[in-house]
Amino acid sequence: MGLLLLCATVSFAQNKVDRATKRARRLEVRESRKIWKDIKADRDTYLWGEGSGSSIEAADHNALSAITSQIAVSVSSEFDMTEEETATIWGVDSKSVVLSKVSTYSTATLTNASRIILSYEPSALVGRYIDKQEISRMFAERLVKVKNYAE
Repeated sequence: MGLLLLCATVSFAQNKVDRATKRARRLEVRESRKIWKDIKADRDTYLWGEGSGSSIEAADHNALSAITSQIAVSVSSEFDMTEEETATIWGVDSKSVVLSKVSTYSTATLTNASRIILSYEPSALVGRYIDKQEISRMFAERLVKVKNYAE
């Protein structure tokens, strides 16, 4: 009887904690969405990215990818043109083949982008943002490092 009562008490207490956690998360998400709306509207101050996923980690990774793609994008292109002419009894046959390929990729490391959780699993949504002045400072520091390295 005592063990059954203890199990029921633990189960009741756990259920109460789970409900309190869910309630706290709902309030957190509600406040986060208000803040996120303001951040997204202030394009002069912030650079931001939003990501979704089946977990917070996956959504966070996607949000970081979205923000880094706005900071540093490299572009490479390849162009190949082949022309072939063949003389025949009817004249000249001409054949041209053009291959063109443009690739873009993003490389940047952000260690100081703030994170806002907009919804939890199973459909997690995360926002990442950084002040544009912070980005300018970061690139100024990198420029100094490159100049010092070149000397």
